[in-house]
Amino acid sequence: MKKGKRTIRARVWGSRPVLWFRHLNRNAQLAVILVLVLMITGGLAFGLTGGSTEEVEQAQETPEEIEVANLSTVTLSYYEGTVEYSVDAGENWEDVEQDQQLEQGTYLRTIGALSKAVIAFDDQSELRIDANSEIELQTMTTERAFIKQENGYTYARLLNDRDQDLVIRTNNAQFEAAGTAFRTITTGDVEAAEVYESLVRETVTNREATTGEKIVITEDSGTVSSEVENIDIDEIKENEFVQWNRQRDQDNDLFKDSLGFLSDFDGPEITITSPQADSTVRVSDGDNPTVVFEGTAENGTQLTVQSKSVSGSQPQSVTVADGKFKTSEVQAAIGTSVFEFVGKDRRGNETKVTLSLTVVREASVQEQGIQIDVSQTGDTVTVEWIAVGISVDDGVYIAYDKDSGPVYPDSPSKLTKKSKITIDKADAGMTSGDTWYFRACRYLKNSDTCDNYSNQKSIEIE
Repeated sequence: MKKGKRTIRARVWGSRPVLWFRHLNRNAQLAVILVLVLMITGGLAFGLTGGSTEEVEQAQETPEEIEVANLSTVTLSYYEGTVEYSVDAGENWEDVEQDQQLEQGTYLRTIGALSKAVIAFDDQSELRIDANSEIELQTMTTERAFIKQENGYTYARLLNDRDQDLVIRTNNAQFEAAGTAFRTITTGDVEAAEVYESLVRETVTNREATTGEKIVITEDSGTVSSEVENIDIDEIKENEFVQWNRQRDQDNDLFKDSLGFLSDFDGPEITITSPQADSTVRVSDGDNPTVVFEGTAENGTQLTVQSKSVSGSQPQSVTVADGKFKTSEVQAAIGTSVFEFVGKDRRGNETKVTLSLTVVREASVQEQGIQIDVSQTGDTVTVEWIAVGISVDDGVYIAYDKDSGPVYPDSPSKLTKKSKITIDKADAGMTSGDTWYFRACRYLKNSDTCDNYSNQKSIEIE
């Protein structure tokens, strides 16, 4: 792709005859060219028989000069839906035909949400036109193609080493291709170019955008300005026209290896190696159970992990180094506990991995005594107990209180011989956000007292 600008000589006839010539049909244009050639030949003959060198040079500077001889056409290589063309400045429209040759001065439009068109240049580069869009082939020479995008969306898919420069004009901008793939947007609210591969220059404001960037044009009271911003990959993934073009590029041997920004729409791969999903994790006796995860992820992944089963938990960052990671302690809930990993790559592609674990407490080893565990579900608190090395013929009292170290009978208590007991939160006066403490003790019926108090557990009421 040539990246310098070519200088096109000024036309000496002025703009009106040039526009008149552009709107002639092909045969009429050829006739005019023939007349001009004869005029040039006559001028040269006059110079050779007595005209000055200056007069010969002036005779050679004919309207449109070499540009007329170098006019080029494009081919309508594909279309679907309703596509029309006009050769009289858009006053009369006709249906296109497959492989139709389109000349300088031709207008082309797609009508309806299901319509698209593709025009092919001589080197097999393409300009693809989205639904409800209109373009004008303003200047078509072998060296430069100036195309006015009246409205809608186009996608330029160019060969890297093409000789013909391409410029897409909008109302307030002029996007010059210095690369191979970009989308031009012209709507009532937006004039922009999204660069998917290489580079685009906007020559009105003298700005450039490279792969993954977007030039946005703003016009205010006759002043045109521009900003360069990053392309939102999530919007691109949902855009039907971009997806359609991406698929065409992937299916074409000329373009499939230079997809640029559109080459990667997949999120980073994340694998949790420890603990395995759906496995049982035993946590040491304590008030706040936690889990540490290990795994692999693509280098450069921005990774977070969050417990989805613990109220108020927030995502915490995880460092990925050499494709591996190990989290710090992540809060868990006794019973089924769900965790979510979210990874983003440099392009913004996102991957989510969710896994469930069964988290159980591992009772402390003791020679004798009572061990308890406490959990809550919905409106109830469940207390489980086990006696080791002692008899509990009369049962145990479960004592609970907002103060640490509940005892029977000073604290609210429940007598049970079953290994599990539930306590209604409302009946016990347990309010969300408060911390309650629990202990069990062996009940001695004869003396109506307790001994052998268990370990203490505390929970924050949900």
